[in-house]
Amino acid sequence: MTAIISQPLNPQSVYVQATTPSDLTQGKIWYNTTNKKVYSSDGSSYVLISDVDLSFYNYLISENALSILDIEAQGTLTGSQSASMVRDVWFDTTGYLNTVDSGNTTASFDTDKFKNGEVETYEGISTGRASNNNFTATCTALSNGFISEVFIASEGNGSSVFQINIIQDGVTLATKSITPATTNEEWVAFGIGDYSPNIISSTTAGGVFTVQWIRTAGTSNIQRSSNPFSYSGGGFEFATQYLSGASTYTLKIAGLQFTTDNADKIIQTNALTVPSGATNFQIFTLDGATTGTGTIDYDISFDNDAHVQTGILEDVETIITDAGTQIILKQNLNAGVSSGEAEAKGYGVMFW
Repeated sequence: MTAIISQPLNPQSVYVQATTPSDLTQGKIWYNTTNKKVYSSDGSSYVLISDVDLSFYNYLISENALSILDIEAQGTLTGSQSASMVRDVWFDTTGYLNTVDSGNTTASFDTDKFKNGEVETYEGISTGRASNNNFTATCTALSNGFISEVFIASEGNGSSVFQINIIQDGVTLATKSITPATTNEEWVAFGIGDYSPNIISSTTAGGVFTVQWIRTAGTSNIQRSSNPFSYSGGGFEFATQYLSGASTYTLKIAGLQFTTDNADKIIQTNALTVPSGATNFQIFTLDGATTGTGTIDYDISFDNDAHVQTGILEDVETIITDAGTQIILKQNLNAGVSSGEAEAKGYGVMFW
């Protein structure tokens, strides 16, 4: 067996999060997961960057994540134990180390993680500028799900309040109020927990639902353009339309993200060749997160899927029942009885 060698982590240079990092060291990079934009610190604040090649920063993030998995695994060893390990982080749809079996993977990839809900985004960018303060888009849900992000672009004094409503069959299912900065463009996130009494149904009212952008205070306006828009996807669609309340105008950037109702999904690895002789193993999840009835567990085979141990929990030492030299792992993102959310950014399997 090969002992795991730990290496010190480099100081964090890239932040991937929704809120502004407290670390303002000059040169630090922040990827804002809400508006999908990249900022660099000038020493006092984070300034928007455009036209940036992010490949190097993605490399740093992935290498740090692998180091975290190694350190977590090493921390479980006792005495003179030594172990081997296979692991990967969800850098893209195939994994940073290319261990994902894409043909057998059913989970949806989203930026740096796999999720058990399908995510699709419409972002129609128009030309020209004017202003208004009340728009309504009429959409149709093709699957049960929820609007998870709504784009808004405002211009004015930065003190106005805008409200975004998601409505179906006369019932407001979700609502959020925001106060954008002057000439601000941002994606407003909605989680499944923001919806009540239920998420959007593909059968209620024929699946028809509306999204409203409304100014409730102040004098700032939502940017608009004179071009109509349309979209047809797997989870939702809308016919060519101007947004009602605006006559012949639509949003400057009409942006909607739809997340299909959560279901049981998997990320499966390719067959990974490993040394023989191991008798025990332990599985680690990188940044796993669940809400509601969502759970994460694993199925694993050490003999190229001839025999499979199912329902294995993370961080639990387990005996290998059928030894071999080829691991196939299934990371199960389970919805549970009430369509819970489950997501993960990678995995590690230590065996000895």
